[in-house]
Amino acid sequence: MGFAPFQYMATAIEEARLNHKASSDHPVGAAIEYKDGIIAKGGNRCHQDQDPTAHAEIVVIREAGRIVGRKNLRYCTLYVTCEPCPMCAWAIVTARLWHVYYGVSRIVVEEVLCVPDEFRTQKTESKKILYSGDHVVGCTPDCHLAGCLELLRLCTRRPLGDLNPFKNIGNYWNLESECE
Repeated sequence: MGFAPFQYMATAIEEARLNHKASSDHPVGAAIEYKDGIIAKGGNRCHQDQDPTAHAEIVVIREAGRIVGRKNLRYCTLYVTCEPCPMCAWAIVTARLWHVYYGVSRIVVEEVLCVPDEFRTQKTESKKILYSGDHVVGCTPDCHLAGCLELLRLCTRRPLGDLNPFKNIGNYWNLESECE
């Protein structure tokens, strides 16, 4: 028996921390598991590579494809510290990944970072994309939620006590979440 999803997500969290420390990119990390082992891991590289498509999910999908020698990543599982954006969700479907575990929802990320409504990038829930098409990708939110939320501290100076916008979303800062 391999590692639990919680432990695989810890790898994605560590990648987010390392990548953020080495560059000015947002602290988002991802890892792909195949046959009870991590085959690809990485972080957001948009600023570092000057590439708007170099989200953590895309970075690890590309690496995993090179490692397994094919674009079809069926039976691979993706772990990512925040909910995939629509671009990444479509890449996940196209790569035919088996399942996605993510930490923090995009709504919570945007609330914590105080992103004004007019600049919020995600108008479509990633689940709608992951569940559409001829290949449906399983999706489990809130995996290692406490660890993923800690990454947001790297992006904001807001004290934890000021996070009252979560009354309608849930008290994520105190939620101890395990993956199923």
